[in-house]
Amino acid sequence: MDIDICPRWFLARLRISEPIQHHFALLVSALLTLALLPLAIHIPHFCLMQKVLGIPCPGCGVSHSIMAILRLNPVMAWEANPAGVGVASVFCFQLVARPIAIVAPRTGVLVSQASRHISNVALGGLLLVWVSRVI
Repeated sequence: MDIDICPRWFLARLRISEPIQHHFALLVSALLTLALLPLAIHIPHFCLMQKVLGIPCPGCGVSHSIMAILRLNPVMAWEANPAGVGVASVFCFQLVARPIAIVAPRTGVLVSQASRHISNVALGGLLLVWVSRVI
């Protein structure tokens, strides 16, 4: 569930070395995503899965949940989407671990493996929330 929206040409232009480009890109992407998240709440909600199938998608409410976490309101976060807590933990991990991987490149493989595991847990949470909403 790594969000990577940082173009490689940008990293090359900054002269970021090849071994840490991936970590740098994920860090920048996580920061940019969190910075733009407050704007996403103002975009009208449209869920294609809800319109076509009549059931909410697993991600419905995640942005509201993360914003509630940032406002230190865990009850509202849980009500918006309980899986938002897992998604927020992935963002927190990226913000803490990716700089470590950049500064200490030998930790890069461990950080990537841990990120994959944490992301799988968050995706599992999204799936569980979805199943509980469908039932």
